[in-house]
Amino acid sequence: MTLSRLLIPLACLGAWACHEDVLTTSAPMLSAVDARNLPPARDGVWLADGGCSVPASAALPDWKDCATGFIVRRGRPVHPNDAVEEDPARLTWVRMAVAPGFQIAQDSGGDYYSYDGVDDVRLDETGRMVALRVWRLKCGPPPPEGSRTEGGKPRHQTLEPYPGVTVEEGGCAARGREGLIAAARASRADPKSNRSVAAGYHWLREETPADWPEAVPVARTVAESATEAPAAPSAPPREE
Repeated sequence: MTLSRLLIPLACLGAWACHEDVLTTSAPMLSAVDARNLPPARDGVWLADGGCSVPASAALPDWKDCATGFIVRRGRPVHPNDAVEEDPARLTWVRMAVAPGFQIAQDSGGDYYSYDGVDDVRLDETGRMVALRVWRLKCGPPPPEGSRTEGGKPRHQTLEPYPGVTVEEGGCAARGREGLIAAARASRADPKSNRSVAAGYHWLREETPADWPEAVPVARTVAESATEAPAAPSAPPREE
């Protein structure tokens, strides 16, 4: 089984070759209020789309290397080895609903904020999220293949910025909240955007003890154990 990865590795975001076509803002455009009414993700085992198929009953440790999966507990993604390096499904990022089935997710990169589009959202009969796709919001469609900068270097920055986007040296920025929404809508509709290589995830089944043998059982998680009050000391025996 393979652990899930971001569309763009975090190390890549700091490099100009990767960063100059990614939409960012210096201040957050979204807040917890935006995510208040969004549906929670359904707890259980999730599978990334595009890999090899696995029997639904197979325990996570028995999955082939070509399959990517993770466990969701209380709406938060966790991995079987308890090492959550990244949020594979953007389930814990601050998100905003733009339209039915379409959201924007915000992440902090330290001194800037980057954004993903989230769509193809499906809900189960109880209103929990059971499928979604994510893709990185960019400045605009990629430049024609073979494009060069004035200095003769390969060009990565768009020549056609989306509405609401201001192109800057080394990248681009959204012109406020409305600019962010406009750029997200344009990116989603643009057949040349990187939405065509979006990563999808879907709920597969409920979690079983065999999926995470080393972990605290599902019914009694580490978070629950940490919040339990310690047992009161027993009273000393009474002297006769």
